Amino acid sequence: QQQHLPVEAVRTTLQVHGMRCEACAARLRGNLAAVEGVDGCTVQLAAGVVEVWSNSSSPVQPDVLLDAVKATNDSYDVQLLSRDCFSVAHGAVPCPATATAAASLDTAVAQ
Repeated sequence: QQQHLPVEAVRTTLQVHGMRCEACAARLRGNLAAVEGVDGCTVQLAAGVVEVWSNSSSPVQPDVLLDAVKATNDSYDVQLLSRDCFSVAHGAVPCPATATAAASLDTAVAQ
């Protein structure tokens, strides 16, 4: 039986292909920041990596973030890279109820 530690923050990491300029990255940052529950996000334009932070009281589901990216520019190719949970007292901890999501992520990565 897995013990669930308290989670205070969730980091969702996305890979976004197709961003070509800083204005694109800024527009994406703004659209993601407008999603309810998002506390902050960073966009690394050259790498195409986006990190989105939310808190445990209103964690944002990855599909909502994927939809927000596609709404920014439908030509973007976006994939979920990871979802990590953090506790102030324990650092990185397993995300609760993510066994199915992890299996889906593993399957997507393997394809």
